[in-house]
Amino acid sequence: MTTPSLETLAYYSCSGDHSAPGEFSSCLDGLPRDTGLLTATLQHTLIHVLETWRYGAQIPAERRGEVEIGDARGILARAFDLDSRPLTEPRPPGRRVVTTCHDYAVLLCAILRYQGRPARPRAGFARYLNQTMWVDHWLCEVWSPESARWHLSLIHISEPTRPY
Repeated sequence: MTTPSLETLAYYSCSGDHSAPGEFSSCLDGLPRDTGLLTATLQHTLIHVLETWRYGAQIPAERRGEVEIGDARGILARAFDLDSRPLTEPRPPGRRVVTTCHDYAVLLCAILRYQGRPARPRAGFARYLNQTMWVDHWLCEVWSPESARWHLSLIHISEPTRPY
């Protein structure tokens, strides 16, 4: 694998149309730089539309449209509509933004880029989500200058027995 050029890394360090946090930029200040801690923050801010049952969350039908937001600014706006506390404070499942893996990847990418770190959402197909078929799935990759390669930042569904 070849190392991306400085120009390429600079490109992936800047917000794009979907990863720009807009007026919510300052809300990203103080978030952890550790990708594991960032994914935990997202798990306590977002809830996957197909995983609400794990948490016993009753999401009203009118909130199912949140999965269509699609960009970081809109996701953050909805997150703060539902709960005005900082992102570092876990939200109860019913006050998390109803999303898909795409939204997790886009928001993680937005945070990493806000921190000045090269990041990119990636789409593909996964068999580990459903053993009977390949399903489309989004992840986020972050550039590691230490290892000179892209690393997947996996978003795992938190077990409902863990405190949020």
